Amino acid sequence: MISHRSSVSIPRSTSVWKDPRLVIGIIVLLASIIACTQLIASARAGIPVYRSTRPIAQGESLGPHNTVIIDARPESTAYLPGGELPSDAQATINIGAGELIARSAITTEAQKNRRNIVISVSDGLPDTVTPGTSLELWFVPNQPIGTQEAPKPSIVTKDATLVKVLGESGILAGQGSLRIEVRFNVTDISKILESAHGNGTLSAVPVGL
Repeated sequence: MISHRSSVSIPRSTSVWKDPRLVIGIIVLLASIIACTQLIASARAGIPVYRSTRPIAQGESLGPHNTVIIDARPESTAYLPGGELPSDAQATINIGAGELIARSAITTEAQKNRRNIVISVSDGLPDTVTPGTSLELWFVPNQPIGTQEAPKPSIVTKDATLVKVLGESGILAGQGSLRIEVRFNVTDISKILESAHGNGTLSAVPVGL
């Protein structure tokens, strides 16, 4: 009897490190771990904000002598970020020792001489005007009865800033009258109040638009 031997070839085992799927999976896993670690570290670190180092009285100047920048996790954006304290900043309220300093708790010499007021303007404003736009305010007297001469407008202030648009106003609603809040220099208070309650209308003219 003649027997025939059959041979079976066994493939050589391949190293798992040569499998590209494994390598890609490891890279993705490492990238996720690094991203998570950085996210957690960032959340724990907070953001730089100002904190008082001692009690600060209203009107007192603010600076390195009574404030310090710390990393904190405030619940809102109402606090002054580190590096944004003006050189001429002053406290608008009393601030306790160790308190985070709010944006609304500081002012500057220039801001101290500014005031806000709500007025009605007769001609509305262009759609391109946004809060922060510089305005000129003009007063247009009403034309006297029995005269044909057109009244001459006069400028009230060249230094007003739009704070917000409040909407149409009172009995003139729908006739182009618009209530706006403006910020202006304290020296213009008298002229603006006289014009707002005078026998005529106010117009706001955007500057540079």
